[in-house]
Amino acid sequence: MTRSLVLAGMFSCAVGAIASPAIAQQSVADFYRGKQVELIIATDSGSIYDTWARIMARHLPKHMPGNPTFVPKNMPGAGHIRAAGYSFNIAPRDGSSIVTFSHNIPASYMMGNPGIKFDVSKFQWIGSPDLPSRMCVIHPQAKVQKPADLFEHEVIAAGAGTGGGISQTPRLLAGLLGMKFRLIDGYKGTTDGLLAMERREVDAVCATAEGIENARAGWIAEGKLRVLFNMERKPVPEFNAPSIFEFAKTDEHRQILGFYGSTMEFGFPLAVPPGVPADRLNALRRAHDAATKDPAFLKEVAKARMASTPVTGEELQQRMDELVATPPDVIKKASVLLGGKL
Repeated sequence: MTRSLVLAGMFSCAVGAIASPAIAQQSVADFYRGKQVELIIATDSGSIYDTWARIMARHLPKHMPGNPTFVPKNMPGAGHIRAAGYSFNIAPRDGSSIVTFSHNIPASYMMGNPGIKFDVSKFQWIGSPDLPSRMCVIHPQAKVQKPADLFEHEVIAAGAGTGGGISQTPRLLAGLLGMKFRLIDGYKGTTDGLLAMERREVDAVCATAEGIENARAGWIAEGKLRVLFNMERKPVPEFNAPSIFEFAKTDEHRQILGFYGSTMEFGFPLAVPPGVPADRLNALRRAHDAATKDPAFLKEVAKARMASTPVTGEELQQRMDELVATPPDVIKKASVLLGGKL
């Protein structure tokens, strides 16, 4: 080989090394240009997950290389497990399919829920547009009107089945603290549960504050729903109600409540299955981060009487790693209390 050919080859390699980031970025743009990205939503329309997903679907495209269209598709069933399973086991692993499902699914998987036939820890997290707060609300005409009453009187709470967000709290508190919740499963989610409360089929719904406000805007402020307690370690001032931790009697109670409460830190997660190329995952994450700072996004969120405290995909991955590292005895006790299902 002549010296000129060697130098030419060296120059070509150097140019390729310098240009590789641009080429990688262009390949992401080429992949997404003109593409429809399905956004699988694990609930019916009208839920808080559905609301967030559709807001994100409207604002993600302009921040994505290639400006693809995001197409929301509702896939309710099995307490969000159906949609999560579809994403993990069936959906394409090329970045053209993303999913949003309950923030309870990771902990439910850690507790060995047999309905989850996939490794939740291997999902690749894009981010969450918000960190919700969880609480239990009661009908103003119910016999129970304050948390202490739950140790004396039974209250009927709406549930959504295995892994459903509105089922876990009543089930946990009944087993852990002895609160007299009687769970009636079969409701599709927060909206359906609140409708059942209006019909006086149930007395209570335990859900996210945003989910309740999204379904019945202003009802808490107007006194049409009474907050019994919130599930975070400290009271949320605007609820004018205590934290559930005030009713924990032992360190073990507090540990288990802390483990359960940590699931809220996944917010309203957007994820892709394992195997999605790193450059496409990064593009989705950065689009999420940019979209949640976009003035148009913030205006739409405010108009919907919602708030946004976004979480990055990297932060969600860290939380998954921490969940995987939870002491087995804490997980086992929580699992026993919830029948192995969160």
